[in-house]
Amino acid sequence: MRRAGCYVPGGRGSYPSSVLMTVIPAKVAGVDRVVLCVPPDRATGRIAASTLAAAAIAGADEVHAIGGAQAIAAMAHGTETLEPVDVIVGPGNVYVALAKRAVADRVGVPMAFAGPSEIVVVADGTAPVDFVAIDLMVQAEHGPDGLAWLVTWSPEVADAVDAALARLVADAPRADAIRSTFAVGGFCALVADEQAALEGVDDFTKAVHVIEVTADGFDPAAEVVAAIADAEGFSTHAESVRLRRRALGDRP
Repeated sequence: MRRAGCYVPGGRGSYPSSVLMTVIPAKVAGVDRVVLCVPPDRATGRIAASTLAAAAIAGADEVHAIGGAQAIAAMAHGTETLEPVDVIVGPGNVYVALAKRAVADRVGVPMAFAGPSEIVVVADGTAPVDFVAIDLMVQAEHGPDGLAWLVTWSPEVADAVDAALARLVADAPRADAIRSTFAVGGFCALVADEQAALEGVDDFTKAVHVIEVTADGFDPAAEVVAAIADAEGFSTHAESVRLRRRALGDRP
């Protein structure tokens, strides 16, 4: 590819992680020029400093303060100041997703049509309830229209996770967003046994990689991951890392 377009959203905050996840693969692949489009802050008209820092670190060649469906159209068709790209990647809201679908006949759009954020956690009595609760909260933190499901065959686990959620959500800076997701898309499915939790499920899922990290590998990465999450305003994402870090050895 000669030119790759990377879209990074900015509606609820800054997302330097999305910059890294889109720009770096394009640079590694040897794309000649990597174009980044980011919605500017409505009040200042500027792009967040954390996003610009990530763009510099990742090696973006162009950064344009354009957001929404307009950014997708600009990258696909070109403007007076933005040459068209060959491929468009990156997450976004429903308008961005629909815009990518609309231009897919003239530009590469390799990413699947993305919907709201969702998670299903299957847990038994051996699962640390705070880990289960924080993982549900991490997805719910993205706001309404998402899904956060707990599947278990233990009433005790269901009750314990419910209590943990009440405690952890109360201290979360984005508590309102988390509660709004749980109110509409939060469910606990109490099934008969482990087999029932998995019955038929393969018909509705896709296989993905399972990544394992050792304690020695997790410890140095945790601070970086938490710092990025804090910069994006996703405090629950950061706390999910810190909670596990503390569990490894009472680290701060």
